[in-house]
Amino acid sequence: MIKEMSSPRTLFPTNLPVLFSERCCLTPIESAHQQPLFALHKHNVVNDFLPYETWLDASQASEFVQQVQQYHESKAAIHLAVIHQKFDQLIGRLVVFNLDDKHRSVEIGYAFHPDFWGEGLAKESCCRLIDYLLKERGVHRINAIVDTENVASIALLRRCGFVHEGTMRECRQKQRRWIDSAIFGLLSNDFNNGST
Repeated sequence: MIKEMSSPRTLFPTNLPVLFSERCCLTPIESAHQQPLFALHKHNVVNDFLPYETWLDASQASEFVQQVQQYHESKAAIHLAVIHQKFDQLIGRLVVFNLDDKHRSVEIGYAFHPDFWGEGLAKESCCRLIDYLLKERGVHRINAIVDTENVASIALLRRCGFVHEGTMRECRQKQRRWIDSAIFGLLSNDFNNGST
């Protein structure tokens, strides 16, 4: 069956979004977030499944924020800080990348401070972002790729309505061994049918 596609428009927003969920505010990463970003990424457990090493110096946060600003200016990715509204504290970050206007698809990633694991904040934040992407930006498909060993991330994606679609075997190296990656996808139809 062939579905009619919506009229084309760019997935990258004219203005970067500020989104609110019950407990969190998702806001574009800026220079004021450097110190809390360092506090996030100095933890080995946060970086275990990310494509870079644990941060050892605050200057790495400064370099990261500069890269984020370049991504925003070039419309290559959207980086959002997750701020806990009650504590006015950065507790994580979300990224939307691989924006494909033609096929209406994006990929998402995330990282959260271990002090806030297990409270449902990651699901709340990710679902708010998903809602924005599908309903306000007209995204048809959201992709997420995670290490098969990252059990917590896989559980989060499933709770957000993602479907496991396959596994890329030994697609990257980590500490001198090959790692498999699981491919997850969420379609706008899945979301509209109440899977999130």
